[in-house]
Amino acid sequence: MVVQKVIITFAPLKPIHQFNTMRKTLLLTFFALIAFAAGAWAQLTQDANGYYLLGSVQDWKDFAEIVNSETNTAANAKMIADIDLGDDQTYISPTWRGDYSNRHYHGTFDGQGHTLTVHYNSSNLFHTPFSQTSGATIKNLHVAGTITSNWTNGASHISGLISNSAGSDVIQNVWVSVDISGGVGERLDWGAFVGCNNCGNTTITDCLFTGSITNTGTRNGCLAGLVYQGSVTTSNCLSTGTFNFDSSSSTVSVGTMTNCYIKTHPASIPSSMQVTDAQLSNGTTTAALQNGRSEEIWVQDPVTNQPILKTFVSLTQDANGYYKIGSVQDWKNFAEMVNSGTNPAANAKMTADINLGDDQTMIGDKNALTNYDDRYHYQGIFDGQGHTLTVAYVVTNTSYLCATFAKIKMATIKNLHVDGTMTSCGYHTAGVVSDSRSTARIENVWCSVAIVGTSGGHDHYSGIAGCLKTGGLTISDCLFTGSITTATSYTGHFIGYIDSGTATTTNSLSTATFSLTGSGSSVIRGSASNVYYVQDLGGTRTGCTQVTAEQISNGTTTAALQNGRSEEIWVQDPVTYQPVLKLFANDFSYNVPASGVGSFSSKAKVQLPDGLTAYYCKEYNSTNGTIAAVPLDNGVIPANTGVLIRGEAGAYTLSATNATAATVEDNALVAVTEATHVDATNGQFTNFMLSSGKFIKIAASSDPNVKMPANKAYLQLALGNTSSKEFTLLWDEDPTKAISPTISPYSEGVSAVFDLQGRKVANPVKGRLYIINGKVVKY
Repeated sequence: MVVQKVIITFAPLKPIHQFNTMRKTLLLTFFALIAFAAGAWAQLTQDANGYYLLGSVQDWKDFAEIVNSETNTAANAKMIADIDLGDDQTYISPTWRGDYSNRHYHGTFDGQGHTLTVHYNSSNLFHTPFSQTSGATIKNLHVAGTITSNWTNGASHISGLISNSAGSDVIQNVWVSVDISGGVGERLDWGAFVGCNNCGNTTITDCLFTGSITNTGTRNGCLAGLVYQGSVTTSNCLSTGTFNFDSSSSTVSVGTMTNCYIKTHPASIPSSMQVTDAQLSNGTTTAALQNGRSEEIWVQDPVTNQPILKTFVSLTQDANGYYKIGSVQDWKNFAEMVNSGTNPAANAKMTADINLGDDQTMIGDKNALTNYDDRYHYQGIFDGQGHTLTVAYVVTNTSYLCATFAKIKMATIKNLHVDGTMTSCGYHTAGVVSDSRSTARIENVWCSVAIVGTSGGHDHYSGIAGCLKTGGLTISDCLFTGSITTATSYTGHFIGYIDSGTATTTNSLSTATFSLTGSGSSVIRGSASNVYYVQDLGGTRTGCTQVTAEQISNGTTTAALQNGRSEEIWVQDPVTYQPVLKLFANDFSYNVPASGVGSFSSKAKVQLPDGLTAYYCKEYNSTNGTIAAVPLDNGVIPANTGVLIRGEAGAYTLSATNATAATVEDNALVAVTEATHVDATNGQFTNFMLSSGKFIKIAASSDPNVKMPANKAYLQLALGNTSSKEFTLLWDEDPTKAISPTISPYSEGVSAVFDLQGRKVANPVKGRLYIINGKVVKY
């Protein structure tokens, strides 16, 4: 509830200083409550249907206050993010008000597939997320964490969701993985979803329990603890959780249970409800829970290979069956699926950049000495889709591998940027793959990892692949810009070592730096074609060419790597001026100023987006006092070429390209690709800078620190020591696209006439407005 406006009318009162102390306290308390309601609850937002939106611990606490203060016990809510309460002990509707009480929570709470993590530790009688409910609906929620009860005084009703159901609640599509423990007494009445059903008909449908319940009391149940009055109807539910309590008075079948399955329980499990590990892993139980319904509700989890409610599946797939990896948890789940042997041939696509932080998860079992059968090698297609995976791997076990993909076999790794650090004393350390077997491909991959081999490290280090053990490995269109510092033997730019098999590297570049004291280093292993490197490691160089810093920066190496292919694969980055795979090229952000025209230049070719046009400038025409601006015909600006960019004011993105650049002849614009000091004159030339849509003469300055910024251009005209101050532009195009008339046509001693669009007029009409000598006048 959001308090929007409060109007309070009082009878005439004496001044507050005349009240006794108690009255003053009551009045001030009242005002404080009003302020609290208007302030704290106003933090919660609601959707169009009036549902409160919960996405933080504070949101949970504010919503609980709305319910617990009985301001609105029927408030509806939706979670919009996972919430971990940490040590916060807030829960909803903590006080017992009696059967069917509308003072208990009775709204709809929709978790929307999110997780509420609790760490409740209390001696309260009731401390579950929803302690007292009467007619509530709780759905699509995962509750995780721990609940520890220190209650020692008689009956206690605890579960992972509701303590007391007191009036026909609905629990649907809920997963509880909470570990519940503690409690001393004979009447604990604990269960997975409901502690005690006090009255009414509570229904539990399509719910999963994977947590645990441990206590020393009696009257415990499985999915529900006790039916005191009314009934509990449970259908299509599963418990694979563990129960540790007195079996003599515990029960499985509390209420009516239909199509429910229990893996373990202290009490005897009816044969129709018993389920085995094999039935859980082979899909039999999942099919039974799905129960022939057309809408998918239960599925086999790809990571755990166990039944799961589809709402909470660990990994989702696209229409082509590729698992979508967009978070650290997704990466860990996918690795678990591969490394456990559940599905080593799974395909995946990254949907976002991921920074693993200090997480050490690698794909493929990292033990170098065991697990060399197919189940522990990654065998699928991993498509980074141009995203970056940032790692900080530290391997201190000399028998372990170290790489993003520890072991691969018949796999394809592509379109991936691996960044970060690797510190290893293990085998086969590399930015992308440690150990490759059978047939594998690594293509369109950029590694910028800084690799350090620690004391005692083992052999085989490189930027892309540590070791080819057997079979064939193809590396194509790959870039290594990181570094390797190690005393180990056998280091290479792209492959550290070939044990057996055939490796081929093509159209690839390494600008990496190496600090090596070990033996056996080599530029290339296996065969190479059109491969380039900066630092020479010795050894084999066949098919490889060493390149200089100038060849790297001037586009020569980029053109060689592109190798005449029509599809753009390698481009010169417009920001770093280095060769880069097109997929990972930086975009250049360009702001068109308010005048609608700005100058630009770059060491790399760039493609203009829609809405912008580039022009170069012809020499000054002394007859009419103008400079012609000629449009580039295809929107591709040549490298090291000064141009004007024209369009609506605002921010635009210029992208790197290998497309054929427009032809520029007799350009009077000079490119400034690095911050440069530009004099007012240079011999017979006078230099002009673009300012507010006009070219004005550059002010003389002897200070070399006064520089024109990079990626700009200035106009250079052979005028000698001219006294000209500014020039207009004659747009050589459709006059309806002319820019603002604030660009003033002016040249000393010339009285040319221009219309308000900046076009030269040969026969002005009397009575109309024109621009003459930089001023708007009536002719």
